Amino acid sequence: MLLLPAAASLLAAASLAFSWNMSLSGQPLSDANSVLVHPAYITSSLTRAALEGRAPVDATTRAELLAALRQAPLEDEPFTLAAYEQFAERRVAAAQDLLEIARKRNPRSRQTRLLAVDVNLAANSIAAAVSELETLRRLMPAQSAVFDETLVLLADYPDTRMTALRAVKEQPTKEMILVGLARNGAGSPALVEAMQAMALEGRLTADSGTASAVTQPLVTAGNYAAAFEVWSRLTGSKANASGVRDPRFKQDLPPPFGWALTSGGDGSVASDARGLAGQIYGRRNANLARQLLVLPSGSYRLELEVTEPTELLEVALRCLPDQELARQRLGGAGTLGVAFTVPDGCKAQWLELNARASDPPRSASFRIRSIALTGSRQ
Repeated sequence: MLLLPAAASLLAAASLAFSWNMSLSGQPLSDANSVLVHPAYITSSLTRAALEGRAPVDATTRAELLAALRQAPLEDEPFTLAAYEQFAERRVAAAQDLLEIARKRNPRSRQTRLLAVDVNLAANSIAAAVSELETLRRLMPAQSAVFDETLVLLADYPDTRMTALRAVKEQPTKEMILVGLARNGAGSPALVEAMQAMALEGRLTADSGTASAVTQPLVTAGNYAAAFEVWSRLTGSKANASGVRDPRFKQDLPPPFGWALTSGGDGSVASDARGLAGQIYGRRNANLARQLLVLPSGSYRLELEVTEPTELLEVALRCLPDQELARQRLGGAGTLGVAFTVPDGCKAQWLELNARASDPPRSASFRIRSIALTGSRQ
């Protein structure tokens, strides 16, 4: 069964079978000598003819292609070429059978697997096409962007969405697809559905970067509650939206709703068993740590337990995008309280720990045992 016209257009938009050939030798497809030298160009040209609905190559050209393929060392090549010929004549089932033989003879053949993607999509075998694309991501990492685009399109297209999502097996591919869907504008319901279909809920680690990449489009759009829901499902966190998460810096939750720690030329910061510690160099003002809060309007009090104070470190709260709510230097040891008010219309806030510049520049160390929101009054 041939793929529906809309899905065929989706495949064409991905440019799967046409983009990778440009990077294999750097020569254009129109160069006849290149076509006859590199079997990859042969398969690509035949796939293009088939997908564009043109007639199969003429007998003279086919003879030249066969002669070129006889020089190829891989035993799967005759079966791959025969599969291309069958596919060009719309004999999809016969092409699938030939590709199965070719794949068994050489599991690492890129030409075979590239054609298998096209053939499986034409047969509406979405799960098989996804499997081939995952393998190609490993075999051809330099061209992974093309395969990624195709996978995201399949995961976003209504007729193929659920089958494609459930067919994905590898964790990096799952995370890449979720990020791609978010960047394409998927809302919270669609992202949650994708997570559930790919069994991604609670499977991310703090250093994956996926949670931040998935939630950032929602944050940018001002959908903070939706962003927090997606983040919570991804991380498996049971934390309340209205509070500081990981107050003792021990849970290793990813940003933006967990701590984002930034070290560089203006300071360093890291968490350990005793809280958050770091060094400030006094050259420039710089953010060292921050977390996105989703507090309703009202009056609050933030409490910090500072064990190694310095005037070069301050805590700040600001309403997105850039309305300051409170700022306090951490120059004394002990428990420091910071009162602030979240005004109406302020839907999300940054809680930040910032390094301050000094003149002349001087360095200082610091340590904070905990930072928590201890109460609020609506």
